[in-house]
Amino acid sequence: MESENLRKIIDALTRENEENLYQMSIVRLVAESVVSGLQDTGYFTRLCSDFLQIFEASVCALFQFRRREPSGWWLEAWAGGSSGLYPVSDLLPEHEEGLLEWVRQRDNPLYLENVEDDPAIRFWGPNVPDKVRFALIPVNFDDLKMGAIVLIDPIMHMSSKNIIRFIHILSSLIKSGFNNRVLYKGLHDAKEAFYDLFENASDMAVVVFPDGVIRDCNQAFRKKLGVKGDSSDNIFTDLIKEEPGGNFSRCWTKLIKGEEVQNVDVLLKGKNGKYIETELSGNVNFQTNGSVGFIRLYLRDVTEKRRNERLSRELEMKVKLMRQRELAQVGLYVTGIAHNLQNPIHIIQGHLTLLKKKGVDSPEVGIIEEHTNNITGIVGNLLDKISRERNTKPTDVDLNWLLQSELKFLEANMFYKHDVKKEFHFADNLPKLKGLYGDFSQAIMNIVYNALDAMKGSMHRQLTIRTEFDSGQGEVRLSISDSGPGVAQDVGDRIFEPFFTTKGGSEDAKNGLSSGSGLGLSSARSLLEPYQGSISYESIPGEGTTFYITFKVTAKGRKARKS
Repeated sequence: MESENLRKIIDALTRENEENLYQMSIVRLVAESVVSGLQDTGYFTRLCSDFLQIFEASVCALFQFRRREPSGWWLEAWAGGSSGLYPVSDLLPEHEEGLLEWVRQRDNPLYLENVEDDPAIRFWGPNVPDKVRFALIPVNFDDLKMGAIVLIDPIMHMSSKNIIRFIHILSSLIKSGFNNRVLYKGLHDAKEAFYDLFENASDMAVVVFPDGVIRDCNQAFRKKLGVKGDSSDNIFTDLIKEEPGGNFSRCWTKLIKGEEVQNVDVLLKGKNGKYIETELSGNVNFQTNGSVGFIRLYLRDVTEKRRNERLSRELEMKVKLMRQRELAQVGLYVTGIAHNLQNPIHIIQGHLTLLKKKGVDSPEVGIIEEHTNNITGIVGNLLDKISRERNTKPTDVDLNWLLQSELKFLEANMFYKHDVKKEFHFADNLPKLKGLYGDFSQAIMNIVYNALDAMKGSMHRQLTIRTEFDSGQGEVRLSISDSGPGVAQDVGDRIFEPFFTTKGGSEDAKNGLSSGSGLGLSSARSLLEPYQGSISYESIPGEGTTFYITFKVTAKGRKARKS
């Protein structure tokens, strides 16, 4: 009897030892599988294949929950022992029960014997046995269920009471491997995303060692500059076109010191001998010892932009020269006419004086004298205006006087004189501005003419001009408002671009409608920029537009106002 009991004890210990050895063997195989090949794109498929063999199962499948659309539980990967096996769906239908319900809801390991006639079987097609063993190993992260491994017909060489405990151990082990895979994949995906951003950026990007050797560069850099093969065979400084001590030399000195640079104009030698104008920005990667490891450079091709800027400046210069020539010629004609008018006016005034001395004091004499004085004033103002506009040296400009003088001449415009209601508010003791009278008058009157053109089709026509001085901000402000149709919202600041116009062309001009070349506001902004003058506007569709011209006043100008 004692020998019988002893034999049972020995058999039990032997079985327990065999189970322990089996479990240790399985744990070792599972551990090796989950930690190997983390970088492989087919990691999960290979894992299912390994588990299929380790557990001698018919099917091993991995389900994962995706939060991105389309969200839900998905069959991520699977392996089957029979070529006839196939999953009938990738996304688990919400209405299914059995296997699909277990995958979604089970947070703890599950092991069942003799599962039959269940979606757990039908899911894999007609060649799976009708009665199977079923094991589910959930994979959770921080109490959040992320996935589950399903084994169909696994062979577990251990007692049923130990299987659940063993699956718990496997779940922790697999969780650790999965976590490493998720972390690696996240880092890998981020690296791929950033490299894709670097490689396919429209701007040129290049990484350079402190000795000038190119470490890496993107597609735009290679394409524009003709860099081929291994980028390390190229020296970045060889691609620079400039004299010693130029912009890039100064930038490079700053970068080597660890400083950043922003939007510096640098000329590069492109492929086929063409030069590329760029805006260069750069920063530095430091090594652990504090020295410069490499330099990141970002270059934007501004060749076309700079070409357009030069063309615009040339055009503006031509327009300015044409205007100066025209004004000079007109000035000569007008000066001659004005001087010629003065002689007969003086004769008339002399005879009026004689008539008065002789006692002739009729109403007609008074009317002649009044209008003669008006002509004298107009001729005097005209000669003064011509003198100021022909002056090429900066002078003190009284903005109020300029407006009153220019608006007086504008009364020759019948539309302005008879059809437009006018409202003027001129601030007292306005500080004088320093500059060329002609620049101020042309810029301001361009905006006034635009306001008049805008109101030609309006029923209500009102022009409001206001000047003011903000002593706190040190600004002289001029506003010009019209009651026209307003500026469309989609136009925006394009209204200041050369040749951009919302007016009609020459045909409209023939029909008496407003027309323009698109240079008025552009030239106005250019004329006022040297005097720290800025132009902005506000517009309400259907109600009108107000343009604001602001000038910064120097301390000297403020003192002049006080005096």
